[in-house]
Amino acid sequence: EVRKTKPILFLSVMAAASSDMPNVQRQLTKELMQIIAEKTIVVGEKSLELIQAIQIATIWYWPPEHFEELKFYSLVHIAGIMAIDLGLGRKKQNRGGFKKHMPTGPWQNHPWRKNPPPDPTTIESRRAWLTCYFLATNTSMALHRPNLIRWTSFMADCIDILESSPDA
Repeated sequence: EVRKTKPILFLSVMAAASSDMPNVQRQLTKELMQIIAEKTIVVGEKSLELIQAIQIATIWYWPPEHFEELKFYSLVHIAGIMAIDLGLGRKKQNRGGFKKHMPTGPWQNHPWRKNPPPDPTTIESRRAWLTCYFLATNTSMALHRPNLIRWTSFMADCIDILESSPDA
C-alpha cells in the first residue's frame, strides 16, 4: 500500500532498512537524495509524504566518508520549513495571509492547481510536526546552532492526542 500511495516514503524506508547491504543502501540513498533535491529545490513541491521521507532519511542517516558532505542538518531544516509552509504547526489554516492575494475565479478549480495542504489536525500530520520539532531541537543542541522550531501550545495538544487517541 505504501509503495503504491507514497512511493518516496517507501523508497526512504527501503533505504533505511537496507543497512545490512551497504551497496544497496548507498544506491537507494543516492536515488532518494536525488528525488528529494529535485522535488524540494528544483520543483518546489511540498507534501506530508516528502516531510516523512526526509525524516526517515535523517533519522537513519549514514554519515558520508567526508565530513564536508554531511547533510543531516540541511535535511532537518528542509523538512521543518516544508512543514511550516504547509501549516502543520497550527491547528487551523490562517485566513488571509498570502492566499488572500491569490487570484480566484477560473484558477480556483483549474486542473493544474496543486492539492490543498494536509490537515494539520490528523494523527499523521501531528506526528510529522512533532518529529520536525524533535529533530530540529536535538540538532540545534548537538551542533550549538539556533533552533528553527519553538515549542507551542499546539505541540502540547498534539502530544495529548497522540497519547490518548486509539488511532495513534
